[in-house]
Amino acid sequence: MKPFYSILRLIAQHAPLNFLRVSALRACGFSIGSKVYVSAGTQLSYELKSGKDMLVIGNRVSIGPGVVFVISAHANHSRISEFISASCAPIVVGDDVWIGANATILGGVKIDECAAIAAGAVVNRPVEARTLVGGVPAKLIRKL
Repeated sequence: MKPFYSILRLIAQHAPLNFLRVSALRACGFSIGSKVYVSAGTQLSYELKSGKDMLVIGNRVSIGPGVVFVISAHANHSRISEFISASCAPIVVGDDVWIGANATILGGVKIDECAAIAAGAVVNRPVEARTLVGGVPAKLIRKL
């Protein structure tokens, strides 16, 4: 089963057509709304054992190129794993959200409806509705 999901992840990341990328994400078990645009180069960091609904994307969401969703992270086989535990938490993106190019969304984040994430932002905490956030880490730029 693991090779099947690896192929789906590659399709979700590199397919030339949006409907193929979205279909691959849905086939992985993620909840993807309608009229969602996922740019090529979108990356997912997750373990298969993470669970099916670890990524929920609402309706009319636009995801820019190079966006990274970090659902789970661990130190692999490094000795540092003795000191830093693995993390795994869902990401929820509300309706009508825009995520700019090369943004990183960390596990445990909920982005409320009509929010905008600036290009290159690292989102490590919840984002309120109708706000623009940006920076590293992402902070409120202004209300929309």
